[in-house]
Amino acid sequence: MRKILITHGDLDGAGCEIIFRLYYPDRINAAIIHGYQEDINLKTKQILGNPNITPSDTEIYIADICPDRPLLEEMSSRGFTIHLLDHHQTNSWAKEVVKTAVVSDMQSDSGASLLKGYLSLINHESSNKIETKELEEFIDAVRSWDTWDWKRNNYFAPKQLCSLFFMLGYDRFVAHYLERFTDSKWQGAPLLLPEHLFFVDAKIESEQRSIDELTLDKAIQKEIKGYHCAIFLGIFNISEASYQFLKKHRFDIDIIININLLRRTISYRTLKDDIDVATVFAEPLNGGGHSKAAGSSIPMDKINHIVNYILDDSSKLQKKKKERL
Repeated sequence: MRKILITHGDLDGAGCEIIFRLYYPDRINAAIIHGYQEDINLKTKQILGNPNITPSDTEIYIADICPDRPLLEEMSSRGFTIHLLDHHQTNSWAKEVVKTAVVSDMQSDSGASLLKGYLSLINHESSNKIETKELEEFIDAVRSWDTWDWKRNNYFAPKQLCSLFFMLGYDRFVAHYLERFTDSKWQGAPLLLPEHLFFVDAKIESEQRSIDELTLDKAIQKEIKGYHCAIFLGIFNISEASYQFLKKHRFDIDIIININLLRRTISYRTLKDDIDVATVFAEPLNGGGHSKAAGSSIPMDKINHIVNYILDDSSKLQKKKKERL
């Protein structure tokens, strides 16, 4: 039976792939699809359009992300066996489409921790060989980063792990930790190796200098839907930068919005308990997430509109300058 995992392209998604590959190491019959929302929708369409992928011989695991509802409904109506595990409240509708879906509303869950628990349950006999103390520490660090427990508990290792993820990139990071958890020579090794920590800590220090430069006067301040928002373009570490910025300007700013034109994504963050950025901002743009941290994609035609607007404005400005001369 072919098994396909559809997961997020972030650290939590990488954790999902690692635990999935440990339980299903046959790369011929265990395929991985990872990415952000728009990528996942496109790749799900490719699965549904592939005549060689049939419901009779394919199980689909979906963790830490969910294709758009029409795609999930089509997948379900065709009779695919779907195992869906998510922790984003905006995907709670998936339980209406896949009756066995688990969409946790616990703030302490992550995609990787949910998938690990599920695979341990359905593969109970092999779990003792796969799940080591080192893997447990890794999955908990991923969970701690994704749920922000590391900040509340002053546990710095998850932040270092996330920095290593961005330094290595998704595929190298997954390959590195898969080797760590399958080769006995790594038994007893620390979560982050000393040779990695030197560079990771240097990267974190560099990031902190950039975060310190995020001042209120550098933001585009705008009232949106009744909230005072600070808008930035291309912040690298959106979670940490947003937390520090919002904490510093808690009396001036309700929400920080980061627009990443390269990834064509918009991220929304708040620290206020009475604001739900997932419902108010992300869902209307076919995005999702949590009440205090959510995101959505920017359609390509909107990117073109933005670029055309800027260039057209620029050309008009140059024309006016020439006329004055």
